[in-house]
Amino acid sequence: MTPTTVKSVIDAVVKVLNGKKFKLKNKKTRILSASNPENLMEITGLWLNRGHPRVRRADRAEIRSELYRCEQQFKISRTDPAYHCEHNSLSGRVAKLSYLQHIEAKEYRERLRKILPHYDVINITKTLKLVSVIERTSELDRGKLSFVERYHQIIYRINIISRSNPSLARTLKSRMHICKPTSTREILTYGE
Repeated sequence: MTPTTVKSVIDAVVKVLNGKKFKLKNKKTRILSASNPENLMEITGLWLNRGHPRVRRADRAEIRSELYRCEQQFKISRTDPAYHCEHNSLSGRVAKLSYLQHIEAKEYRERLRKILPHYDVINITKTLKLVSVIERTSELDRGKLSFVERYHQIIYRINIISRSNPSLARTLKSRMHICKPTSTREILTYGE
């Protein structure tokens, strides 16, 4: 591509972005092509040169080492809040590998399933209290976005409880079913 063609392409992209109230970061602006293999086309951490998006080798190695650290942390404390955060973060990164159909994604997902975080007695008690509070919410308030978000956060907590205490989780889910939201997050956010 000639320099004038490059400038015209960038100007067209800037115009589209400005129309959508976005700005182009000049320091991140590069022109790359698949025909130039020494300059890898990389967008949001994915290589695009090789036919379909791929995760960089260094990122895959980092995911592997994080998984090992998670497995070691699980042996120490599966109820630690820091462990919950680390497991959730790693689960998202493995989901990205799955989406890109990476060969090791299934193995990593199976290893993550074996080391799911659990709640301690304090968090189980907190969840019980949250269920009791949300049950008392009026029918009118069940159509609000804040209620819908709180409802789904509590369901998430109940799903974690189900790993160690399935019978309690079933009871809590049946209690939550009675006070379901009257609207969805999408309708309340986008009005669809």
